[in-house]
Amino acid sequence: MDTIRKMLESGVDDETIRSTLKDIGFNDKEVEQYLAEAKGKKPAEGTKEYGAEEESGASEDDLEAGEEGFAEEKHEGNVGSIAATIKEHLNNFRESHELGHTTTHTALEEQSSKLDELKQRMEAIHSKVESMPASESGDDSKLKQIEKKLSEFERELADLKAGNEAVQSLLKKVISTNRDILNSLEK
Repeated sequence: MDTIRKMLESGVDDETIRSTLKDIGFNDKEVEQYLAEAKGKKPAEGTKEYGAEEESGASEDDLEAGEEGFAEEKHEGNVGSIAATIKEHLNNFRESHELGHTTTHTALEEQSSKLDELKQRMEAIHSKVESMPASESGDDSKLKQIEKKLSEFERELADLKAGNEAVQSLLKKVISTNRDILNSLEK
């Protein structure tokens, strides 16, 4: 009983306690009875606890007194094994918790190293971009020269078009005047 109380005080859940008590040979009714007593309350009267069967023939007080005496005699020798089983469950829980913590820590370290590697690569790219040769700035001046020449060609082309239009206009006027002269001579 003291062991069960210690388990409850340590924060072990009821299911783990039930499982431990069943592993060492207690039936469902005994498990529920010990749990209720360890918590300081009695199981509700007239209700079945974890599939316990109703007993007939003796009064409830007689049954409780007989069961307590029988259970104490039967299981006093098992207190050490109960404590060992509880310690085993707690150690297993502790180990699984530590394993989860270690796994999480390892994953975080891997991610951190990958981020550091990525940061180094980005810095290398930035340094390459910043240290690009100045000849490319010369390419910019070449591009500007080409654009300047293109602008000059566009201006010359515009001048040629204007001159061509002026010549066409003059020729049309000359043709029109010649036609007028021929028409007047024919009359």
